[in-house]
Amino acid sequence: MTVDYILTDKDFGHLYIKRNARAVRYTFRPAHDGGRGVLIPAPRLFSLPDLQRAVEEMRPRLLAMIEKDAALQEQKRQRPQPTPEQIIEQKLKIEQLRAQAKRDLPPKLLALAKQHGFPVKEVKINSARTRWGSCVARKKGLFSRKEYTINLSLYCILLPEHLQRLIMLHELTHIHHMDHSPAFHAELDTLLEGKEKEYEKELKSFKLGSLPDNL
Repeated sequence: MTVDYILTDKDFGHLYIKRNARAVRYTFRPAHDGGRGVLIPAPRLFSLPDLQRAVEEMRPRLLAMIEKDAALQEQKRQRPQPTPEQIIEQKLKIEQLRAQAKRDLPPKLLALAKQHGFPVKEVKINSARTRWGSCVARKKGLFSRKEYTINLSLYCILLPEHLQRLIMLHELTHIHHMDHSPAFHAELDTLLEGKEKEYEKELKSFKLGSLPDNL
């Protein structure tokens, strides 16, 4: 870890200050130095007395941050680490899912798009673990029409059919509403025969990116 200054501190052991040309204010995060150190990216022209005042003002919150991070790091250390064989097995399962998703999901989405009159240029399958899907609009020229690509996480293939339909119609509805406005939800709820809230609640019980034990 390359830093510009290291200050000693009664609570944190060390404060590591690193100049950042893009920084406009102080930010604080655990330094992971084997103790309770704090890493502080700072504006290039920062004032040391000003930084020390900021640390004093933030001290209770910084202590809580360090305690929380220490607990998380301890949980990671206690978590059983997968063996090389388990890692290989998981990768094979994911590739099998990817192949199945590429085969089954695009035809379903394109059928829904055709049924409801949504213009879709392409459907892509990715490995996203933070969102089930996304809608991307592109315009090649000033006077050309927008072209829409729908991205779906390969993990959608693990969902029941009606929840796959929820995600697909959710992304298709973004073609008309690139937000989550009342108009967006009204249209989506109509497409789902009034079951949007019911399906969204059910979807929360599925963890995106996790593989079932029986796969």
